[in-house]
Amino acid sequence: MNIILCGLPMSGKTTLGKMLAKELNWPFIDTDHCIEQAYAAETSKKYTCRQIYVQVGEANFRKLELEQIISLKKSTHTVIALGGGSLQSSVNAAMLQSIGDIVYLQTPWQIIWEKMSQSNTIPAYLNHNDPKMSFYQLTQTRVPLYLAAANLIIETSRMSMQAVLEGILIMRRIVHG
Repeated sequence: MNIILCGLPMSGKTTLGKMLAKELNWPFIDTDHCIEQAYAAETSKKYTCRQIYVQVGEANFRKLELEQIISLKKSTHTVIALGGGSLQSSVNAAMLQSIGDIVYLQTPWQIIWEKMSQSNTIPAYLNHNDPKMSFYQLTQTRVPLYLAAANLIIETSRMSMQAVLEGILIMRRIVHG
């Protein structure tokens, strides 16, 4: 079984995923990075996911994302960090649930918005006239999907990454022995 991390953008999926993979001595896969690599191989353009999303539109971006998620079917003993919108597709959610334990890194949207604002990494898919309200509305759509798909929910805002990591490891020992 794999450990699959989901959550809003900037909730710590990649940072925690790398820490967890190192602790378990497992490979780490970031689906956003996989999308970027696949797009670069196809087009010879090195774009970030945000740039790809703008370039090809949401429908084509989600197709690229699905292809990368399908490629994970044979993964075992791998830590996987999902893009923030990966669970919008019920096909993605079902496939991911079949290959691992999904851990939702629950972080209040206001904390994430503050991080985004400070680092100037406002996602391209937000309404630029009112990005804060757009992000809030996005969270109202995505959070229920994370909650529905997750085997474990960890509220991260009051915990260090090390404490979150230890919580996941304890959960795995309880569930899988």
